[in-house]
Amino acid sequence: MGSHSKLPTKSLLTEHILHEDDIVVMASDGIWDNLYNDDVQVCVNSQLSKTKSDSSLGNLQAVSDCISTLAEAKGYDTKYESPFSKEAKAHGKDLPGGKADF
Repeated sequence: MGSHSKLPTKSLLTEHILHEDDIVVMASDGIWDNLYNDDVQVCVNSQLSKTKSDSSLGNLQAVSDCISTLAEAKGYDTKYESPFSKEAKAHGKDLPGGKADF
């Protein structure tokens, strides 16, 4: 997480309490600029074990592929209200759509 600075010493540090069976998704701005938490959760949930006794993830590559493909597609969608475009609007900038990473 950053504070609009490229220096690691200027990054924003946060702490989170994790519990057993929590799933942590670490991703770069290419994902978080274009996907909401709910979008990522759909990809994760698609690979969760369906049994009540086992809450483990199945195919991690499938989760990764789902997240990256969805982020890329939304990044090129000029009509999508992405997290990036929403944040830009809150700061008085008109940058509609996703944010394509080149």
